[in-house]
Amino acid sequence: MNLFRVIHESSRGSPLAAYRAPGRYHLTSEEAEQTSYLSFSVATCIAEVSHHLGSMVKFRNRWSLEFEVTVERVVDLTTARELRRLKITKEDLTDDADCGIPQEVARRVRRMGIQALIVPSVRDPAGKNVVLFLENIPKKAIRKIREEQIE
Repeated sequence: MNLFRVIHESSRGSPLAAYRAPGRYHLTSEEAEQTSYLSFSVATCIAEVSHHLGSMVKFRNRWSLEFEVTVERVVDLTTARELRRLKITKEDLTDDADCGIPQEVARRVRRMGIQALIVPSVRDPAGKNVVLFLENIPKKAIRKIREEQIE
């Protein structure tokens, strides 16, 4: 069993919804509805969100939501061992020009019932993110534990 304390940034909308456009670990709008991207730190979360909203974005009415997530089936793509096993590299996962490899990895593991991926942050070289596959996680396994406005 893995217990994560992870951060999600929100404008007070649906706290676990992904963007409906194709993303690094989802391709279709159906996959987007069942995929949530979270970070292990507020700094990493802000770096990731700032990229999508523009680097000059002023965080107004933005919230940091902290969740406790309990899952059993996790693949950690930040370890050399797992990357070798899958025959991929960190660069394959962080390449902005081509998200095909991460999307294919996500598609395969979510079909296998994997509940979460731990992945390197593209925007924060020292950061890590968690990608949740919500269709494989019971609702009771995700619990919001804190909500704070970002200054």
